[in-house]
Amino acid sequence: MLQFLAKYSHWLLLILVFGSLAVSFFSGRYDAASLVFGVIGVLGVGYLVYRIETDRKKKRVRS
Repeated sequence: MLQFLAKYSHWLLLILVFGSLAVSFFSGRYDAASLVFGVIGVLGVGYLVYRIETDRKKKRVRS
């Protein structure tokens, strides 16, 4: 289980952040500021996931 979390924790974080944005959006009681910060959070975590995956691909190619 720990290996799974170590390998896919960035994807789980992206799902969690996107899920919280979706819940706040579809609940009907949302504020414009919370949606803006939620989108910024999803984009930020998405960028981190992209960077982690590109670094892992580079390490696999070198090995």
